[in-house]
Amino acid sequence: MFSLMLLVQLLLLWFPLACAKELLDVFTSLSTSTPNGNTPRVPWAASMQFLITPSMDARAQDTFSLDLPCTLLVYGTNGGSSIDMIDQSGNSFATCELINGYHTGPSRITCTLQQDVFYSPGQINFGFAWNVGQSPNSYSLQCAASFTSPRNTITWGGQSTTVTINRESFYQSSGMDMSHTISASAVDTYYLGYTCSRTFSETIELQLRGSPSRTGSIVSCANVDVYMTNSLNYWYMPMTAEALPSSSTVNCDVRTNTITINANNIPAGYHVFVNAFQSRQFLSQETIQNTFIDTIYCRNSPNTNRYSRSWNFIRGSGNGAASMQISLPTTRTTSWTGTGTTTYLTTQTSPRTTVEIIVGTPEISSTTYTPWTGTFTSTYATSTTFHRQ
Repeated sequence: MFSLMLLVQLLLLWFPLACAKELLDVFTSLSTSTPNGNTPRVPWAASMQFLITPSMDARAQDTFSLDLPCTLLVYGTNGGSSIDMIDQSGNSFATCELINGYHTGPSRITCTLQQDVFYSPGQINFGFAWNVGQSPNSYSLQCAASFTSPRNTITWGGQSTTVTINRESFYQSSGMDMSHTISASAVDTYYLGYTCSRTFSETIELQLRGSPSRTGSIVSCANVDVYMTNSLNYWYMPMTAEALPSSSTVNCDVRTNTITINANNIPAGYHVFVNAFQSRQFLSQETIQNTFIDTIYCRNSPNTNRYSRSWNFIRGSGNGAASMQISLPTTRTTSWTGTGTTTYLTTQTSPRTTVEIIVGTPEISSTTYTPWTGTFTSTYATSTTFHRQ
């Protein structure tokens, strides 16, 4: 008797799930905005209008999804890894799960109805970060190729809009770096080497550091990728990835947090690029502090370029996995052309914290952090596939 009752209960639980269906054509419009600069480094905001109609016969446990191609991260607004959909009475009628795509696929929002819905117009708001490239992963290379100019048309949920994604001054065709959050405990750092009009060799050294202790260290040498490319997009991210010539070597030392690449017989017009994962602890504030030393043997004598850059990460609401990075002022010195100094200064508004950089002469006199009045939520994919050289 007990087993029969248990079977009936299980069937009652299973039946609504088995009958649940995917609702189609729910979304009716798309708009995007960004707080500052329209660059891929800062978080953007999206608003999707939706409409559930009687003809959809929307029942509890029915779902509808929104794929976000070429986005690294998606942010919620309620301090967790989901978004609640609220009706006009202020009641929650659906919960939307957030999944980050990072470099392996599109981010996704999947909503599940918690009750039957006869008719409901509404709007879902969320934050996100673009994936315009940076990784040798095949999906990221596709995204780099799909974004080939500042102005692009995107289509999400059957709705399209035109966006302009700008390029900041530190984006350069050679000798540039970028760092952004890639998982709950890691930052992906990218470095793009130089090129030559003839076959050349190049020695690149990455000295990866951070503060406080343990922040910025190399997560694993298994996550260090070195490739070459002759095709860069508007943001100088690789659209192709080819293995280095067999005479090249890559050395990774987790004790000194140093990566050294000796690239030989690089074809004319190619760039060597490096990806490495650096650790994060998701404290209230952390800084990645990296130094890049690049010597290129292009003609008669070697040319060496050395510079350092700092990225400041500030934890926001939720688990902080999607906290955006703020570029701190750094000094760039080119040794083989004399001594040249360029200072990069960015005042960046994050969806979590407003950073005000007050500049003295000749350097920063103080930095203040003002809490933002709202919250953004981050989540991250539970598994990621990485490609090694």
